[in-house]
Amino acid sequence: MAVEYGEYEDDPELEGYGLVAESGDAWLILDRETDQEELHLDDIDDEPGRVRLHVQEPVEDRIEYTDMAFDTFRMARLAFGLWETCGPFNQPEGSAIPVEVATTGQAAIGAYLRLGNGYPKSRTYVAEKMGVTEQTVSNYCNRMRWSP
Repeated sequence: MAVEYGEYEDDPELEGYGLVAESGDAWLILDRETDQEELHLDDIDDEPGRVRLHVQEPVEDRIEYTDMAFDTFRMARLAFGLWETCGPFNQPEGSAIPVEVATTGQAAIGAYLRLGNGYPKSRTYVAEKMGVTEQTVSNYCNRMRWSP
């Protein structure tokens, strides 16, 4: 996952991207232009995606944001779903889990660990950390992953 920081002058635009969903200060973005009225997740889950988090208050004439870019839209949906359920929260350094995530439950913790604070981890890694099976990790992620 790559993290990018930026700002907009005036109104936000998404040239070259397709806005799939928005929730509060977060956008779920497909990293390709799309004018389709209806997207099928099976068709786009293997394409790159990103989650854009906007700063709460615009600074002067700019809207600042942070992009979390993922190799697959499936992982972007997981990050967006976690943010939608538990956010806003700060990502602490190291292996700490944000209080907002920890108090939401095992599924949120599993999703957070899978996202790896910016460096996605395998289901095997998460299963070993949590003392559960890989299928349980998949179930946790499926529960937390955003879907329309």
